[in-house]
Amino acid sequence: MADDLAALSTRLERRRRWAALVLRLESAIDAFAPLLLVVGGFVAASLFGVWAALPVWAHVAALAAVAATGAATAVRGVRRFASPDRSRIDRRLEAAAGLRHQPILAVDDRASGADDGVSGGLWRAHQERQRRALGALRFIWPAPVLVRRDPWALRAGLGLLLVVAVIDAGPNWRERLAGAFLPQAAMAFDAGPVRLDLWLTPPLYTGEPPVVRTATLPLAEAGEPIVVPAGSELVVQLHDPANTPPPVPSFALEMLPAQTLGPGSIEARTVLRTSGALEIPGASLETPAARLAIEVLPDAAPTIRFTETPRQTHRSALAPRYAAADDYGLSGIDLELALTARPDAEERVSLRQLGRPVTMLEEASFVDLTPHPFAGQEVTARLVAIDVADQEGFSEPIVFVLPERTFTNPVARAIIAIRKQLVAEPSERRAIAAQLNLLAQSPRLEAMEAAIALTLRAASTRLIIADEGAEDRSVVDLLWEVALYVEEGQLSVAERDLRALEQALQEALERGASDEEIRALMDELQRALNAFLDAMQQQAMERLQDLEPGERLFQPVDPNARVLDRQDLQEMMEQMREALASGAREQAQQMLSQLRQLLENLQTAMQMPMMSPMQQSMGELQDLIRRQQELLDQSFQAQQGQTGEHGQQGRQGQMGQQGQMGQQGQGGQQGQMGQMGEGSGGLGPQQEALRRALGDLMRQLGEMGQGIPRALGQSELQMRGAEQALNQGQPSQAIGPQTEALDLLQQGAGQLMEQMQQQMMSQGPGQPGPNAGMGPPLEQTRDPLGRPLRNDGGASPFGVEVPDQPDLGTAREVLRELHRRSGESERPTLELDYFERLLRRF
Repeated sequence: MADDLAALSTRLERRRRWAALVLRLESAIDAFAPLLLVVGGFVAASLFGVWAALPVWAHVAALAAVAATGAATAVRGVRRFASPDRSRIDRRLEAAAGLRHQPILAVDDRASGADDGVSGGLWRAHQERQRRALGALRFIWPAPVLVRRDPWALRAGLGLLLVVAVIDAGPNWRERLAGAFLPQAAMAFDAGPVRLDLWLTPPLYTGEPPVVRTATLPLAEAGEPIVVPAGSELVVQLHDPANTPPPVPSFALEMLPAQTLGPGSIEARTVLRTSGALEIPGASLETPAARLAIEVLPDAAPTIRFTETPRQTHRSALAPRYAAADDYGLSGIDLELALTARPDAEERVSLRQLGRPVTMLEEASFVDLTPHPFAGQEVTARLVAIDVADQEGFSEPIVFVLPERTFTNPVARAIIAIRKQLVAEPSERRAIAAQLNLLAQSPRLEAMEAAIALTLRAASTRLIIADEGAEDRSVVDLLWEVALYVEEGQLSVAERDLRALEQALQEALERGASDEEIRALMDELQRALNAFLDAMQQQAMERLQDLEPGERLFQPVDPNARVLDRQDLQEMMEQMREALASGAREQAQQMLSQLRQLLENLQTAMQMPMMSPMQQSMGELQDLIRRQQELLDQSFQAQQGQTGEHGQQGRQGQMGQQGQMGQQGQGGQQGQMGQMGEGSGGLGPQQEALRRALGDLMRQLGEMGQGIPRALGQSELQMRGAEQALNQGQPSQAIGPQTEALDLLQQGAGQLMEQMQQQMMSQGPGQPGPNAGMGPPLEQTRDPLGRPLRNDGGASPFGVEVPDQPDLGTAREVLRELHRRSGESERPTLELDYFERLLRRF
């Protein structure tokens, strides 16, 4: 009992001492709050440098006023401060613990007659209850005593003012506080060193960030040179806190033009073209206050080269392949042409205009130069790379014959011959005009439209009455249009419009044109495509009418081969629209490139007289690949059917009565096994037929003296295993060999295509015939993953896949959902920003 009383007494004394400290602190805050306000205001004014802006007499008067106010508030605070007594401490402890009836006082009380039996026991019980109540005593904390004086919490403004003052003073806070007590030295303390601010902003096309430097003068050590691109803008600002004019800087020993920003501040600007040193004059010419070395990197001219000799595609288009590079980015690629016979005749043709600058570019461009005046003549060509700074880089010149179009109509051939003579010998313009007049009067033109003869006469008149060489180019272009019209009629006009719109759409996609412009170009391309197909169909009908009995325009590769028709092209156009609507512009560019290649092949198929045996074998192999894929799909469906039937049998076995269950299960099982065997038996003969067809194809390749790809023989073995599994009614066991056989067939097709291209390239570049324009070997046209890098007009079944209708529909739904969620303003800001980044096009 005595120990408990001692512990209670110790605990109570600790609480009393802590409460006394808290009450003294509350009393001090309440008494000296005005003094703290005066001191805080004085410190804030000092850190802001207010005293440095006052005259000495005002500074002295302000110091006196602050001192008097501080003394008065200190005296008043001393008077208001009161140390708490024991009774006040006990009452604060009891109030904080929520105790009533003053239990601390009751524990210390003493009662007379406490030793009596009944009264003594009652008194001891009372004191014991009060001691237990004292267990709730706890340490107290200071109360907000200033709430009564400042209910609006204006005291927080003083704290905020002090924070801002410390930030404004920065490293000069010590000087400013000291200057507040020394009026004569306030200006000297506040006037810190001269500050130097330097900005170097590279040209926008470089994409490099600006360089920012801040220092105080004098600058002890400049450090490493600052490296910036040529054309960067240099901005220098000097700020003297003493409001004295700073020295004017110089760069490369030349004074920079400077302008005054305010008292003690100047700014100088210049554009850097060469390296040099930025110098700030100091106290003497020998010791500048600052010297910063700036190294200016000149913008190197772009480089470009031919990676292979330019070759001719199926439609006589030129396909130069090149590699170009630039330090900050390329903006375009041109082809410069000059006649070998007339070096003064030079022209430039645009090959590629880049919507976004790229530092490295390696690709092949397709350009139709058959309408060019130099077509069919030997030219000296060199590539021109243009960077974002409009600098040009040239490749090594090469000499070759520019591709020309082959005309079959005698009148068209005569017009083209006169046109070539005008380009080669412009001085013979009068003789050429006479030839045009004679051609316009020839009997062959009497059966043609009168507009043709009139156009030839107009061209002749232009050559005669115009100045020397003034109308030559217009006459050359006019003769080309007339020759095309004579050769193909409306097809030439439709083909010209179609190619122009294809190029316009390609350039619009590259430069990131608006959706409205893209849709308008797509509509125009659709109309041009329809006109081109109509004209081609009309021309094919006219050719069929002119054929002799038994003569064939072309020989098909395979009667079962799929023919490209108008519906296929329309579906491709719709896929392009879907891709553009879903924001997949890169996929739309791929589809546009494939469309152009398909149109190239479509025109070539109309002109190809006969397919070679090697090409026929390639077509048969492609048909085998298609049929094997279909058979694999059927085997997979048969496997799914077996799985579903067995599951249904299990569920039926758990239903009904026991007798019915046995009858249904037995009968159903027999029927299902019969259906399974029948389905698998139907697939087995199909697999055998494919295997035999593959064997016949390999035999034909051997008879032609061609090497049989090893993958085809391995595929035949896999087909044999699949055939055995299908004949045994096990389609699941046939899926693996069928998949392996399909992969081997595709590998064999690639190897066969490589052999065919190597044979065609063995004839040498530039030779005519069916081998023209087939391109380099297969390994040069594919990336390390086996995907084709380009398609130079040939129909390749191994091209890059484009999204089908389900993919485009899914993309469209995702895009619509993103638009819907981004419009819900109640969503978190972070989530809305994420949706905006997803919808943004790069």
